[in-house]
Amino acid sequence: MSESGGARSQEPGARRSCKPQAASEKDAADRGTLSASRFRVLFSCLLAPGFWLLCPLLLCVGALTTGCLTAPANYSVKPATAIDPATRRMNYWFDKPANDSVANSDYDALWNAANQAAIDHSFTTDLMDYREGRLSTRPLISKQPLELWKHDVIDPKSQLDCTLATMRRTVEFRITRREDGTFVCEPKAVVERYVMPERRITSVVEYQEAFSTRRPAINGASDEGDTLPLEYWYAVGRDPALEHAIANAMRRMLSQPSAPAHSSNTVKTLSMTSSTSPLGAVATNSISLSR
Repeated sequence: MSESGGARSQEPGARRSCKPQAASEKDAADRGTLSASRFRVLFSCLLAPGFWLLCPLLLCVGALTTGCLTAPANYSVKPATAIDPATRRMNYWFDKPANDSVANSDYDALWNAANQAAIDHSFTTDLMDYREGRLSTRPLISKQPLELWKHDVIDPKSQLDCTLATMRRTVEFRITRREDGTFVCEPKAVVERYVMPERRITSVVEYQEAFSTRRPAINGASDEGDTLPLEYWYAVGRDPALEHAIANAMRRMLSQPSAPAHSSNTVKTLSMTSSTSPLGAVATNSISLSR
């Protein structure tokens, strides 16, 4: 009797311990059934023929409603192509004020720093007028994202522009002399964009001349009455980020201590004053006689 009573007394406890587990299993089954039913409803909507007919209609309605004019057109507004032709030339942007400048009392150190900064940013010097204080580089095709060995593109926006179109950069340094005797170098970088007008392709024979440099038999392409060349570059503006980077590189070079001159083999120095040095400053040329 006691055993049977004990067994009976344990049955309710065992049932109570099994009830929460059974309820959780039931809730999970209900949630799985609900998610499956939602998936079937969504799948049935996608397979419905009316759904695919409605999508193009919605796209057409959106394109027509957003592209329509909500007010009368104002034809007195200046068109976007009506710009000053001078802004497409490099000299127009080189004559603009500089975004950054570097000052130093040593003209030679400033000149050498400008030349080395241009080389460090992947440029090659082209015009070097030491007496007039002018140094310019050759145009350099701007780098692409995978050209990690180039350092001519600084900010992400310029890199995006170079990815979408063929761009090139030219750097020019202008050194001037102040009234106090110090010198100032102003680096300026101009960006140009490459343009090749599209060719007319109306037959198989013209496919080969789509990207050639030969002028077609017909007259050249015209833009508002002006004959366009086969390919050309036009200036789009300055690159302030590159100018600041070059100026900072020059400052780092000028802040480094210069190497001492080796005078062990020098017996004596003959100094003679020459003509006017760069930018109107009087300098002394030294000739060293070695043993």
